[in-house]
Amino acid sequence: MNTLKGTISMVVATGPYTTSDSLAYEPLKDLVTYIATYKPHVVILTGPFLDSDHAKVKDNSMAETYKAFFEKLMDSLGELSVSSPFTKIYIVSSIKDVFHVNIYPTPAYTSRKKHANIHFLPDPSTININGVVVSVTSTDVLMHISQEEISLGTGGDKLSRLAAQLLRQQSMY
Repeated sequence: MNTLKGTISMVVATGPYTTSDSLAYEPLKDLVTYIATYKPHVVILTGPFLDSDHAKVKDNSMAETYKAFFEKLMDSLGELSVSSPFTKIYIVSSIKDVFHVNIYPTPAYTSRKKHANIHFLPDPSTININGVVVSVTSTDVLMHISQEEISLGTGGDKLSRLAAQLLRQQSMY
């Protein structure tokens, strides 16, 4: 088994990677600039990349297929292999992506072009990064738990309580 020797730098971000009124993906471009500058060892990005709830998706105003649009986004991430050649990028699928299957657990994305630095993962996933085990999901599990929680007279921080419940259950969902 691989074990961590030294430090590891990791960036974790979740979609959508664009503003609610545009598909220009300025936040994703800013993230790519950050990655190129700081060169983390690992980047974990969870979808959605093209949110099915986005206004431009709902009004059918896109000039290309959803999948072709996703491929362009992956190509832009693939270019990081030049500026940050040792950065591994893990892309976790999302049930909210318009171009992907709407089931949970969600299978990994596929891409027509293979980028050496990009690895596609299903949702949920567990990955071993040099002995550090990371579990990740693109589903807002805490929101779902909070909608079902009944807590009478329970004080304290609700988010901390929900996160503790999730850890006690030792389950991704």
